[in-house]
Amino acid sequence: MRGMLLAVGCALVVALGGCAGSGGGAKSAGNPAKAGFIKGADDVCTMHLRTMMSWLGQPQTGPNWRQQAVQDEGVFEIMNRSIHNLEALGTPPGPGGPAFTGYMKTLKARAALFRLTSVAFQHRDTTSALGFEQRVKEIDAQGDRYAHRYGLHVCGTGLPDVAKAFKAAGFTQK
Repeated sequence: MRGMLLAVGCALVVALGGCAGSGGGAKSAGNPAKAGFIKGADDVCTMHLRTMMSWLGQPQTGPNWRQQAVQDEGVFEIMNRSIHNLEALGTPPGPGGPAFTGYMKTLKARAALFRLTSVAFQHRDTTSALGFEQRVKEIDAQGDRYAHRYGLHVCGTGLPDVAKAFKAAGFTQK
């Protein structure tokens, strides 16, 4: 069960992103405002990752549909808080600002889908819930591209780089 929870956690890490993108340093070199913004965003994403893993590590009780609904609602709340913290950073400086804006749009869409998934599970509508989950996966890839295009290091990665996400967030394998 713990291994399955970790696998689910890894998948949900992607909901916001999670690890080192390629080439971010070069994209902000010579632009201290952009470098500072990227560091701030990466700090938010690192905190998001830690909060998400803590949430997913909590035991759930009750019927499976209820567990899923509670878990997805919690993911929505965590994402909503992270989105608020990213928005509090202000307007993204330097070249590529529209890419960060696109990333934020995908985060909001993903958060909304987690809320819808939670409601679907509450109503025991597994078909809709699974459809929403599939849509999250589709939006993830687009958000990852936006995040990498802007030059984020921690935000916006796919499953192949999850191990780097844990390393970037200070998690070590035991």
